[in-house]
Amino acid sequence: MKTLQYYKKIFSFLGPPGSGKSTLAKICAKKLGFEVLSTGDLSRKHVSLKADFGMLIREYLNIGMLVPDDLISTMVENWIENHIALKKPIILDGFPRTVEQARYFLDSFSDFFPDYDFKVICFIISDEEVITRLANRFVCENKNCQMIYSQNSFAGKNNICDLCGSKLVKREDDRPEIIK
Repeated sequence: MKTLQYYKKIFSFLGPPGSGKSTLAKICAKKLGFEVLSTGDLSRKHVSLKADFGMLIREYLNIGMLVPDDLISTMVENWIENHIALKKPIILDGFPRTVEQARYFLDSFSDFFPDYDFKVICFIISDEEVITRLANRFVCENKNCQMIYSQNSFAGKNNICDLCGSKLVKREDDRPEIIK
């Protein structure tokens, strides 16, 4: 039996928005040294760069639709290829999200990452709890921080992030009509 090296692991955290995937991924990054890819954060990064690709993503995010599978899958594959050199275990936060993304990833996974171990962790939460959590969510606007806060248990004082001192904001896709 072949023993895999610790860093040759990729975990996929799956579950609805607001289920705690990102929070647990950040804890794993801080305390265990994981690299974390949030497809939502990566998409927002592309949008902030205001390149053609980012503007296309923005159109989908603004109306609450998922970015097409081929665009997301290509972004993820490129990100992994750029991060495996760091020799850290990887968490894919919310990827794959669709059957097509899963097919694409599993097909390319065996070709591009044959010596990696892939595991899926599912987060289960009710629709009502998702709506409550997202409607009350605030995020640090600092792209290097992105700490998440709940209005119900606000750690940030005066809408300021406890970690970096940046402003806390509501994400555009956390509006009730988009959440539903």
